Amino acid sequence: MSFQEKLCSELKKYEDVIIYGYADIGMCVLDYIIDMETSIKIANYSGRVKFFATTNQKRESMRVEQKGIKIKSIYELSEYADKALVIIATQERHHKDIKKTLDELGFFYRLPILHEDYCVLRECVENHKMIVGNHIQQYHLNHQIKLNRLKRKVSKGKTVKVFFMTHDAAVFGYSSVYHAMEKQELFEPFIYVVSRRDVGYRDFYSDVKKDIEFFESKGYRVINGYDEWGNPKDLHELNPDILFYDIPKLYGSTGNFYNRLDQLNWEYLTCYVPYSLLMVDSFFYHYHTECIRETWKFFLDTNDSFKRVLADGEFSGFNTVLSGYPKLDEYFNEKDQFPDNGNPIVIYAPHHSLGVSNNFATFDLYKDIIMELVKKHREINFVFKPHPLLPFQIKAREKEGRISFGQEDYFDYLHEWNSQPNGMCVTQGDYIKLFKKSYCMITDCGSFIGEYLPSLHPCIYIFNPRKEHQDEVYTRLAKKILDTYYITRTKEELESMLQKIIIERIDSKIEKRRQLLEREFLNIGHAGEYICNYLKRSIED
Repeated sequence: MSFQEKLCSELKKYEDVIIYGYADIGMCVLDYIIDMETSIKIANYSGRVKFFATTNQKRESMRVEQKGIKIKSIYELSEYADKALVIIATQERHHKDIKKTLDELGFFYRLPILHEDYCVLRECVENHKMIVGNHIQQYHLNHQIKLNRLKRKVSKGKTVKVFFMTHDAAVFGYSSVYHAMEKQELFEPFIYVVSRRDVGYRDFYSDVKKDIEFFESKGYRVINGYDEWGNPKDLHELNPDILFYDIPKLYGSTGNFYNRLDQLNWEYLTCYVPYSLLMVDSFFYHYHTECIRETWKFFLDTNDSFKRVLADGEFSGFNTVLSGYPKLDEYFNEKDQFPDNGNPIVIYAPHHSLGVSNNFATFDLYKDIIMELVKKHREINFVFKPHPLLPFQIKAREKEGRISFGQEDYFDYLHEWNSQPNGMCVTQGDYIKLFKKSYCMITDCGSFIGEYLPSLHPCIYIFNPRKEHQDEVYTRLAKKILDTYYITRTKEELESMLQKIIIERIDSKIEKRRQLLEREFLNIGHAGEYICNYLKRSIED
């Protein structure tokens, strides 16, 4: 058995992996694991790498992570001793002392990287980087050809056709970019509605039509991505010059070709604006997929995100632009206001991740407590704003027998909430105006951590008591924001915080939120205009 086969075999056995050593050898091991999973697509192995470890009990290094993987002293990780695989990735002369330390702490599952093993992995990693580098270079040479062609078109007085491809109105975040382009003679913007659930989903087309009706009601120019029978249209016939997308894995390599991002990145000048603020620490998904590197321009949301890409992204973030997050521009939209009757508004926004890998969702634990609050306090308006995938996850968990209520119970819950004189359900887009008008939000969602901050209102953030080490899954910026919110970890803490924040209206952290917003976020109210002007300069210069 080769060492590569041995490494793959060992990785299959463990859900938690610690790489002991974060310098050259450790990084080589991590890069090999990532290369392996992205090239043969057999498992999410990089997601199993939880930490880089060192021996020092009090680590003095300024570096706290490498490529999104936290660096910790092995003494801080003793709770993983009986379940984690430790890959010893240091020079061999240190192995004896490291094994002694691991013995003392009870880490018995280990895989040492010998010099000859490192040489094999290094050769594989370097070869893969060369292949990927050439591949990415081809994409960006092609982008330059397309840009030159577009410049010639514009020089003849023609407009630039821009498609904002959206898969769900509930997470639509291009509004301010679209409206900025409407004001420019150069651009001709359209909303291009597709679905990421069009293969094998019987009712996907009804969701598409609902989204189209929503956008048309808001005055957008909309193009349906499907014909009247639900067959995908040929995007070549529609012929956009620039194509925006908002999810880094619309379809994978085995999906239908018409919306596969590797195809779209090759055919069009693509721009990636994430559908949510990047609050959960999944470096490779948010910053480093092959499709993100293939895209023409990647518009980043915050200073923190930009620094991470420059530090750890392949090619030092060569296609990234620090623009600010256009979805947050809606906080400054004075024309479109959320309706209210003068009573304070409290939002309940549960996440969808019931029983799946990230497992933030607590809806099954606390839905009844929140409903009691709605019924008890008629003087407060309560808005139910669930993640759009929540009913699908409930249906899946019900089928598996892992939850005691099902999709019909969920729809009954929505009906009961809506039937309250002070209750309302919001399941489609435009939730920023709701955030702006609200007094407080109760949530366990990841992206809402950042998206709610510009409201400057208090947020009760619910940790899932069933999820271990939840504190460690967030980005540095998310942790800073959570420090200005009110975190609950138990039913008793939740009930206490509901009383304190919502009923007694005690909020001692507003100034901390204000200072953090000013320090970390940029171009709020102007990000869409910034992106529009950036593209205009790129085309006309």
